[in-house]
Amino acid sequence: MNAADTVVYAATATSDGIDGVDGARRTVAQFRRHRQQLGAPDTLTEAGIVVGGVKETIMSRAAVASLEELRATGLFLEPLIPDRAIVQEVRI
Repeated sequence: MNAADTVVYAATATSDGIDGVDGARRTVAQFRRHRQQLGAPDTLTEAGIVVGGVKETIMSRAAVASLEELRATGLFLEPLIPDRAIVQEVRI
């Protein structure tokens, strides 16, 4: 993070995605505190949260709730990145 000036969080519309963003944001906050303690410049900016792997069909209630929780952070970026079956098929 020393070489970065911007952070973009990647998430999925799941409780694991929310936990991942929460953990990453705690890491960024800790990094900022350490920079301040050192008297070093803190220019790291949170650009937002990109949500990928979103089903384009009817979403589950859990996915909708996860998206709402991520939106509530004020960092939610649109558009949502759709799930692409071709990615999994190519891996096989």
